Amino acid sequence: VPMDGLHLDQILLNLLLNADLAMATGGTIELRIWEAGAGQSAAEGVICEGRSVVLTVTDQGCGMSEETLSRVFDPFFSTRGPAAGTGLGLSLVYGLMRQCGGQIYLSSVVDRGTTVTLVFPSAA
Repeated sequence: VPMDGLHLDQILLNLLLNADLAMATGGTIELRIWEAGAGQSAAEGVICEGRSVVLTVTDQGCGMSEETLSRVFDPFFSTRGPAAGTGLGLSLVYGLMRQCGGQIYLSSVVDRGTTVTLVFPSAA
């Protein structure tokens, strides 16, 4: 993956923290990583253009509405209020993914959970 290790740490920290906060009453966070070739599916409706590393973070939390999903990458957007964070986590993740030539996708169902799919171009 063509990314500095510190940036990858920031991405994972933000995604795992969001997943944990979304599960106020408990649940499971699933982290998966695999290599996908050109033309292979990374997520529903997402086909890899070239050799890629795919990382998914899935939680069993509160999920997000379509309205929330449409704003989730906006800087300072948060559903938690000012005392619970800056609203920069997913904006930062989005920026770091673009910086390395990768992509980020979200799918979410209210009261069921959210899956974040990261598609990194393979460095080799």
